[in-house]
Amino acid sequence: VRRVDYTNRKVWYEPCKNEKEDTFKGANVVPKDPRFMAQREGRLYIAGSDDNDDTVYITDSGNPYYFPVVLSMQLPPNSDRISGLSVFNNAIIVGRRFDVHAITGDTNRTDAGLPVFRLHKLNSHTGVASHHSMVNAHNYLIYLGTDSQFYALRVTDAGIDVLATQEISKNIDIHSKPINVKKEDLWYASGIFYQNCYYVTIGDKILVYHYDHQGWTVYDQINARCFYDLSNVLIMGDANGRTVMPSTNFLDNGKPYRAYWTSKNFDMGEPTTYKMFRDFFVVTRSVTDYVSRV
Repeated sequence: VRRVDYTNRKVWYEPCKNEKEDTFKGANVVPKDPRFMAQREGRLYIAGSDDNDDTVYITDSGNPYYFPVVLSMQLPPNSDRISGLSVFNNAIIVGRRFDVHAITGDTNRTDAGLPVFRLHKLNSHTGVASHHSMVNAHNYLIYLGTDSQFYALRVTDAGIDVLATQEISKNIDIHSKPINVKKEDLWYASGIFYQNCYYVTIGDKILVYHYDHQGWTVYDQINARCFYDLSNVLIMGDANGRTVMPSTNFLDNGKPYRAYWTSKNFDMGEPTTYKMFRDFFVVTRSVTDYVSRV
């Protein structure tokens, strides 16, 4: 039964008699102050509760307010709390500081003829630094690892249920120039996949990974804290609580921003062979009446 308290602005679900007597469901669990939420196949997954910070709670199918006690899944206890939750490849990806797990399946009933819930530990040497850095990018899930590197989770050729990670930031060091972010900034990283690019803000820098070119661009002076795609326009919330949007007058909050870009290795279609180039020519232009420096 769905209950609504309009005075205190609360909604909850109370299981009926038949649900309480169903051994596959049992009592209702109400997690306190969860931080992370994901939705898959008619079920709501939440995690990050202070009381049980290594447990993922799963709702009954079609009942977003009913969390049967038997559906909660606890990750192997090792004093490592959950740091991220995301949907990828028909699975729920659960990130912690030192490892990554995947929850697959559709039910806990063994007689329903559906895949039963299973918990898999992925073959990864690091965890997920920030829940908001986990972004679906086409057939990849990109996230910031706790080792300060970026990873792309993908399905391997071995089968649809076999997931593996690959590092996509081997050529950059986010703790050195020109990025220079602090270790504590990793836990507040936030990202979005917008127009074939993965945007992530760390500290006072914005890093942009181009999906096609596999190269990185770095911006500063914007101080973004979060991103949102509003009708195909990228908007950002900055450190001062303002909403920032791209402008056609090139002002960029009234300050020119510094950019840094390096290309990937040139192989000319032959991955086993690298080519040497004697000269490169870089062409830049300044905009009249606006502050710029080349």
